[in-house]
Amino acid sequence: MPFLKIYYKKEISDETVNKVNDSIHKSLMDCFDVPEDDIFHIWLPFNAADSQIDSYYILSEGKKRSDGFLYIDILCAEGRSTEQKNKLYLSVSGQIADKTNISAEDIFITLNEISRENWSFGEGKAQAVTEKREKNPFTAGNSGVVILNGNPVLDSYTRDILFGKVWMDETLDQKTRSFITLTALAAIGNTEQMKFHIQTAHKNGVKREELIALTTHLAFYIGWPQAVQLLNQITDDFKYNPEF
Repeated sequence: MPFLKIYYKKEISDETVNKVNDSIHKSLMDCFDVPEDDIFHIWLPFNAADSQIDSYYILSEGKKRSDGFLYIDILCAEGRSTEQKNKLYLSVSGQIADKTNISAEDIFITLNEISRENWSFGEGKAQAVTEKREKNPFTAGNSGVVILNGNPVLDSYTRDILFGKVWMDETLDQKTRSFITLTALAAIGNTEQMKFHIQTAHKNGVKREELIALTTHLAFYIGWPQAVQLLNQITDDFKYNPEF
């Protein structure tokens, strides 16, 4: 759901515009898992005579900005990690520099995260919130995810309230909730639920190295044995999910 405003001060050919659009969108798909048809790019010219842009600020020694300066302002939903953002910056600048005559030094990017309820794609609807809820894999209609045999009432509460409302509350993103849940399970030594929530964390964008770092951090706060229990569960899951 990113929305882009691309500012330029030098005449740019239609071919270059298309290559820049393609480079940015492919980077967003690769780094942010943006759908192929989710593309909104607006190009806006600005008057160089009315602008002040330092040619050298924070660039590596010997690098300089030119008249080909391009400012890419990306509005997107919350939840991406610093690693994902750094990967995006590198991919966007690298692909544009490879495909056009715009140098990496001239590509200036800002990323502004906006809560999902603050988006409307038309029709007077907050589709970003609605779509996210519709994609919740834990909702009551999905019989293949959470089934508490022998207690249909508790099963319904688990699906509709815990995973349908608590987990989908936008105040905390899904990735943060995965960290909190695994921390709580490790603290009380509940290994039975860990496997499910490790897999859920993977779906929520938690990386392998982040889970390993979590166990190191927890060892000092909840104890070595509890942290090692979680580490063992993570290691076992890696064996069956090598792409994690």
